[in-house]
This record gives sequence, structure tokens and C-alpha cells, in this order.
Amino acid sequence: MIVARTMINNKSSANILFKSSLERMGLGTKDLETCERLIYRFTESGMAPAGLIKLPLKVRIAPKSVTIMALFVVLDIVSPYNALIGRPALYDLKAVTSIFHLLVQFPTKGGIGCLKGNQMVARECYNLSITTREKVAKSLKATTKLEEVPLDPKQPSRLVKIGKELSKDIRSALIQFLRENQDVFAWSHKDMEGISPTVISHTLNIDVENFKPVQQKRRLLDKERAKALKEKVEKLWNNNFIKEAYYPVWVLNPILVPKSNGTWRISMHPPDQEHTSFRTDVGLYFYKVMTFGLKNAGATYQRLVNRMFKEQIGRNMEVYVDDMLVKSKKA
Repeated sequence: MIVARTMINNKSSANILFKSSLERMGLGTKDLETCERLIYRFTESGMAPAGLIKLPLKVRIAPKSVTIMALFVVLDIVSPYNALIGRPALYDLKAVTSIFHLLVQFPTKGGIGCLKGNQMVARECYNLSITTREKVAKSLKATTKLEEVPLDPKQPSRLVKIGKELSKDIRSALIQFLRENQDVFAWSHKDMEGISPTVISHTLNIDVENFKPVQQKRRLLDKERAKALKEKVEKLWNNNFIKEAYYPVWVLNPILVPKSNGTWRISMHPPDQEHTSFRTDVGLYFYKVMTFGLKNAGATYQRLVNRMFKEQIGRNMEVYVDDMLVKSKKA
């Protein structure tokens, strides 16, 4: 079967086949192997695949062609594409991709084969993906197996998610337990007391003797970014995360990346705090707490959670940076 509208994506760690395409091939879920891993990037959270299937993949541009057996992850989701060829198939094909030229080259017995994409089709698929994204999000939300539960009737916006498939008794006991312990939840940055520097702090390994300090000149921002930076600085200041700098040796311009975060705050090692200085339209500031933009910040955070949960890790808890899983054989 010739499958048009196939996306080549060398950033994808899996080959994807959409369920609608599988059905047009005359195949169904009975032909699939089970798949326990989640697939990310298609939705805000991971989604469970319909299954796995191995199919012969023939890449052909007459008279040159090559065929491999490719493992596809089948997703039951609306997409303007029929399939997505990721790194596993590209590796087996020994293919080289060029985004600029919309071109894929691959070796065959008859020489180098070339596949060239169609700019108009690519644009059409992109526009379709934009219009269908909201529909997909709504359909996934409707089929989710989680429900939102308010912990405090006086503050209905404070919600937690629990499983819909819990039995009535377990659901009731879980909600009661969460409400009795709602003081452990941080609903804003002000609710996070922070980690004492005596427990852990983040240091910067700066070779001040061999490297000249960098002091960037202020970079002008457009109106939208300037507004976002001002709001961010005010938020950091109000939560006591930054302090005004007067004579910093290292000064950089901030790079604005839209991202929400609600993790613990680890203190910066006091002598290194001014080395995190950054410029704004209204002044110079440095971080009193560790920001994840710093090199090795993730390693410092991992050491903290390893220390905090050392008695639980491997027994009833697993931790990887800020992803934490508590496990139990009983509810």
C-alpha cells in the first residue's frame, strides 16, 4: 500500500503509525502487540499507544528502492499525516535528511536514492495540524481517567487529580486523606519555604584566574518581551528569590523562555550569588536561589531529592529529578 503524507522526523525516538491508516491497510487492534510505555509530545501529558506492529517499509524512487522491517507505535489520534518516520527507521535505512531542501537520501544496491518532499503538501499538513489540535485536546480530555477534586470548599480553584476508576471506599478515603494533609501542597511560590543552605546549596565552579568576566551590554527587547520580563522580575522580587545587584562582575541578558515551574527552591552559595546577575530595563539583579538555567543545576537538585528520600528510593519510591513515583502493592 502506498502511504502518502508521511512525515520524516529525525527528532522522534519512535516510528508512528496512526490508527486510521492501520485500518485502511485492512489491519486492526487484533494485529497489535501490547505497548506499556507512554508517548509524549503529541499531548500535554503522555498518552498510551494502541499497540505495536512490525511492517515492511519500502522506500522507493524508481528505479532505486530499499526495504526494511520497521516497528511502528500505533496511536489512536487525529493527525493530518498517515505515518511518521522517526530515528529508528532512518537509522536502519542509513538515511540522511535535509530540512532546508525537504530531501532524504538513502543508499540502495543501485546507488543513492533521493526522496523530495512537497512544500505545498507540507504547508497543508501544518495548517491542518493547527486546526485539529484543539479538537484532539478536547477528545483526550473527555476520555481521561482522572478527575479533579477540590481540597478546600472555600477555595475551589485548589484542585488535585485522582483516578476515576477507584472504588467508592478507596476514593472516599483518599479524598479525606488529601484534605487532612492539604498543608503539604504549595499553591504558589510563597508557600514554598525553601531548603536550608545547611542542607544543600548550589555553587558555581568559576575559574576567575584564567577567564575574563563577561559583562554584556543591555539588549533591547520588543514590547511583548519587555512586559513579560518586568512581570517575571516583579514575581521573583515579591517571592524573595532575587536581590538587587550594584557592582556585579558577571552580567548577562536574560533569555526569555515561556515555562511554568513549581519545584523546591535551593539556595545559591552566597559568594556565587552575584555571578548570576542579569540586566533589565529597571536595574540589575542576581538570584538568591538556584535557577534551572545554570549548568549542573539538575545534578544539584537530584542530589537533594536523593538525600531527602534515601530511605524510600528503591523500596516504595523512585525519583528522577522532579519526576517522583510512589508505589505500593495495596491501595
